[in-house]
Amino acid sequence: MMPVLGHVNVERRFLDALRAGGLHHAWLLHGVRGIGKRMLADRLAALAFCGKRTACGSCHACRMLAAGAHPDLFHAQLPDGKRDISIDQIREVLAFLALSGAEGERRIVILDD
Repeated sequence: MMPVLGHVNVERRFLDALRAGGLHHAWLLHGVRGIGKRMLADRLAALAFCGKRTACGSCHACRMLAAGAHPDLFHAQLPDGKRDISIDQIREVLAFLALSGAEGERRIVILDD
Protein backbone atom coordinates (compact mmCIF):
# COMPACT_ATOMS: atom_id res chain seq x y z
CA MET A 1 0.00 0.00 0.00
CA MET A 2 1.46 3.33 -1.06
CA PRO A 3 1.62 6.41 1.18
CA VAL A 4 -1.15 8.96 0.66
CA LEU A 5 0.23 11.88 -1.34
CA GLY A 6 0.39 15.10 0.63
CA HIS A 7 0.12 13.32 3.97
CA VAL A 8 3.58 11.76 4.29
CA ASN A 9 4.47 13.86 7.36
CA VAL A 10 1.30 12.81 9.20
CA GLU A 11 1.99 9.19 8.35
CA ARG A 12 5.58 9.50 9.57
CA ARG A 13 4.47 11.03 12.89
CA PHE A 14 1.89 8.27 13.32
CA LEU A 15 4.47 5.55 12.64
CA ASP A 16 7.01 7.15 14.99
CA ALA A 17 4.42 7.23 17.78
CA LEU A 18 3.30 3.68 17.02
CA ARG A 19 6.84 2.30 17.09
CA ALA A 20 7.69 4.21 20.28
CA GLY A 21 4.58 2.89 22.02
CA GLY A 22 3.22 6.40 22.47
CA LEU A 23 0.27 6.33 20.08
CA HIS A 24 -2.43 8.81 21.11
CA HIS A 25 -5.91 7.47 21.79
CA ALA A 26 -7.39 9.62 19.00
CA TRP A 27 -6.23 11.34 15.84
CA LEU A 28 -8.23 14.15 14.28
CA LEU A 29 -7.79 14.50 10.53
CA HIS A 30 -9.27 17.74 9.28
CA GLY A 31 -9.19 19.79 6.14
CA VAL A 32 -11.20 20.67 3.09
CA ARG A 33 -13.30 18.03 1.36
CA GLY A 34 -11.45 15.83 -1.10
CA ILE A 35 -7.87 16.02 0.23
CA GLY A 36 -7.72 12.34 1.19
CA LYS A 37 -8.61 12.29 4.89
CA ARG A 38 -10.58 9.05 4.62
CA MET A 39 -7.86 7.45 2.52
CA LEU A 40 -5.29 8.55 5.11
CA ALA A 41 -7.42 7.19 7.98
CA ASP A 42 -7.64 3.83 6.20
CA ARG A 43 -3.87 3.87 5.62
CA LEU A 44 -3.14 4.66 9.28
CA ALA A 45 -5.46 1.84 10.37
CA ALA A 46 -3.58 -0.51 8.04
CA LEU A 47 -0.26 0.60 9.51
CA ALA A 48 -1.55 0.02 13.04
CA PHE A 49 -2.93 -3.45 12.30
CA CYS A 50 -0.20 -4.72 9.94
CA GLY A 51 2.16 -7.21 11.53
CA LYS A 52 5.10 -5.58 9.72
CA ARG A 53 3.90 -1.99 10.41
CA THR A 54 4.19 -1.29 6.69
CA ALA A 55 0.65 -1.93 5.41
CA CYS A 56 2.24 -4.73 3.39
CA GLY A 57 -1.01 -5.94 1.86
CA SER A 58 -0.04 -9.58 2.26
CA CYS A 59 -0.24 -10.36 6.00
CA HIS A 60 -3.44 -11.66 7.59
CA ALA A 61 -4.47 -8.26 8.97
CA CYS A 62 -3.88 -6.47 5.66
CA ARG A 63 -5.87 -9.09 3.75
CA MET A 64 -8.77 -8.72 6.20
CA LEU A 65 -8.65 -4.93 5.80
CA ALA A 66 -8.65 -5.24 2.01
CA ALA A 67 -11.71 -7.49 2.23
CA GLY A 68 -13.45 -5.02 4.56
CA ALA A 69 -13.65 -7.71 7.22
CA HIS A 70 -11.21 -6.73 9.97
CA PRO A 71 -13.05 -7.31 13.27
CA ASP A 72 -11.15 -4.55 15.11
CA LEU A 73 -12.06 -1.76 12.66
CA PHE A 74 -15.39 0.06 12.73
CA HIS A 75 -16.50 2.72 10.22
CA ALA A 76 -19.28 5.17 11.03
CA GLN A 77 -20.42 7.86 8.63
CA LEU A 78 -23.18 10.37 8.34
CA PRO A 79 -26.52 8.96 7.24
CA ASP A 80 -27.67 10.29 3.87
CA GLY A 81 -29.15 13.75 4.15
CA LYS A 82 -28.15 14.15 7.81
CA ARG A 83 -25.87 16.72 9.37
CA ASP A 84 -24.87 14.78 12.48
CA ILE A 85 -24.03 11.24 13.49
CA SER A 86 -27.01 9.70 15.25
CA ILE A 87 -27.22 8.65 18.89
CA ASP A 88 -27.69 5.05 17.73
CA GLN A 89 -24.44 5.23 15.79
CA ILE A 90 -22.64 6.54 18.88
CA ARG A 91 -24.10 3.67 20.88
CA GLU A 92 -22.76 1.23 18.26
CA VAL A 93 -19.32 2.84 18.48
CA LEU A 94 -19.33 2.67 22.28
CA ALA A 95 -20.43 -0.97 22.24
CA PHE A 96 -17.66 -1.77 19.75
CA LEU A 97 -15.04 -0.01 21.87
CA ALA A 98 -16.22 -1.74 25.05
CA LEU A 99 -15.12 -5.10 23.61
CA SER A 100 -11.53 -6.27 23.68
CA GLY A 101 -9.71 -6.63 20.38
CA ALA A 102 -10.47 -9.77 18.41
CA GLU A 103 -7.18 -9.85 16.50
CA GLY A 104 -4.89 -7.70 18.61
CA GLU A 105 -4.61 -5.18 21.39
CA ARG A 106 -6.24 -2.21 19.68
CA ARG A 107 -9.53 -1.31 18.08
CA ILE A 108 -9.98 1.52 15.61
CA VAL A 109 -13.05 3.59 14.82
CA ILE A 110 -13.13 5.86 11.76
CA LEU A 111 -15.80 8.55 11.97
CA ASP A 112 -16.25 9.84 8.44
CA ASP A 113 -17.63 13.34 7.85
